[in-house]
Amino acid sequence: MIYISVQPAEIYFLWQLEVQLQNFKDIKIDSDNVHVLLGFKRKSDIPQEIIKFIKKQKYGKFYLYKDTRKNPRYVSSIRPHLLNKHFQANDYLRNQIIFYHDSDIIFRERIDEKRLTKTKNWYVSDTNNYISSEYLKRFGMDFFLAMCSEFEIDPEVVEENSIDSGGAQYVIKNVDASFWKSVEVKSELLYNFINTWNRENSDKLQNVPQAWCADMWSILWNAWSRDFKVKIDKDLDFCWPKSEISQWYSKKILHNAGVFQQEKDQFFSKLVFKHSSPFFVNFSHLPTGYCSSIYIDKIKETEIHKKKTVISDTSIVIQYQNKIVGSQDYLKYYVDYILKYLDISIFIFESGVHKILDTREFSPKLNYRFIKDENISEEVSNSIFTKNFIFINSAILLPVRNILKTIKVLKTQKNILVYPLTNTKHLSLDDLDNFKYTLYLNCKLLDGKFLNAQVSFIESFAMNTSDYVKFGGENNNWYFFLKTGVNLEKQARARLFGYKVEYIDNDAYILNNVRNLDICNKLNNELEYLKIYNNYKSLSKEMLI
Repeated sequence: MIYISVQPAEIYFLWQLEVQLQNFKDIKIDSDNVHVLLGFKRKSDIPQEIIKFIKKQKYGKFYLYKDTRKNPRYVSSIRPHLLNKHFQANDYLRNQIIFYHDSDIIFRERIDEKRLTKTKNWYVSDTNNYISSEYLKRFGMDFFLAMCSEFEIDPEVVEENSIDSGGAQYVIKNVDASFWKSVEVKSELLYNFINTWNRENSDKLQNVPQAWCADMWSILWNAWSRDFKVKIDKDLDFCWPKSEISQWYSKKILHNAGVFQQEKDQFFSKLVFKHSSPFFVNFSHLPTGYCSSIYIDKIKETEIHKKKTVISDTSIVIQYQNKIVGSQDYLKYYVDYILKYLDISIFIFESGVHKILDTREFSPKLNYRFIKDENISEEVSNSIFTKNFIFINSAILLPVRNILKTIKVLKTQKNILVYPLTNTKHLSLDDLDNFKYTLYLNCKLLDGKFLNAQVSFIESFAMNTSDYVKFGGENNNWYFFLKTGVNLEKQARARLFGYKVEYIDNDAYILNNVRNLDICNKLNNELEYLKIYNNYKSLSKEMLI
């Protein structure tokens, strides 16, 4: 039996495939019998993460096909479209038994392949309650007959076989490329027909037929039109994320679908992770009495086999100024965000009159220090033993890609002061909430949605640790900021010491809850930089330090 899934080459499907393939491997489905089909419009559209995954993945066979559909209206028609190409390219599949499935299923145990392959029958999951003739007749006999006419199938055939109206997961036998071509054409046709009917009749009915099921009707009705016998089979029954967890132990398949984004605080919602993965995200707040928790367990099991980028020569230093930044909740999420992608040492230096930061729920990998004054120089000298460090004021959310680019510069260049950002943008409360849930922060994705932020007393920079100490560390008496994140006094001093100054050409984010207190001398004009530089030129290095 060949297990085949079909999906666009997108990040949203990549992490689902990672979970699924690990599950298939765990239950010992033969690697050669797993076909993963991925579609793309242009090769340049394929995310690098997918290309890297395919190169590294030793389990399963991957096939990339160009999506050549012309003006498709139905997103899911990409699946029969690619299957048509796959069967054309691999003619032997016409004689194989196919388990055609979604990318969002996992197994509790293997289906009974031996029994399901004995007969010529097709076998399907039970979806009778939303694709049977009885379901369609709820919207009127006229609708049912018109839909059959549109497809060109005898309504009596649909009615006679209604009890076995199944889909979602299929055991398919003796089909060739032409079958999938017909499924593609007819699924587009049915999708357009149902949508048109819904528009014309929405004022007459409380509920309308689900157009997104068009490919399910197309597969089933194409099978009946070719005289294939299709049977619903208990082995293909599945539970949903919202099902009580006992359902998992009575069924072999969990279909991770049907959870809306607004339900993310009750169940795991895959829709939240369209642009990032759920790996290394904390879901402990979700209830465990539902099948959703089983899928979370499978995510965690897949995490074990994933490798983060190990950074051994650079530490991250986050300064938490408790009199400036209001909420501390986001800080835990920011630390978790960094550790989701990087294996790196992180230090938090809290400064203020009294300690207020509760670090008990932070990652055990975190190093914490409390300092009463604002000067971090001594703590860096005493606590940071890596070759380099990146300093981040806690009001700044510096994306991981900025961190990685900064580390690369520090590795390849000496005598340099690096500013790991170009501009800062305010992060809205809604986007902060999304960040907390997904641990995903992507400047490119969010570009243009935020106003540039100007908060003049916070900064982020990176240096060689010993150079920073020799350079004199912080000068808290002189703070001048032309823009957020960039201390001009430090920059002027660096240049006079003979250091290069380089900016990372990516944005960072500022929290909206920063209290804009006048705690230091802040002048926002370019002439101030020249004044500092000219004043410093006459001083010796000893006097500068």
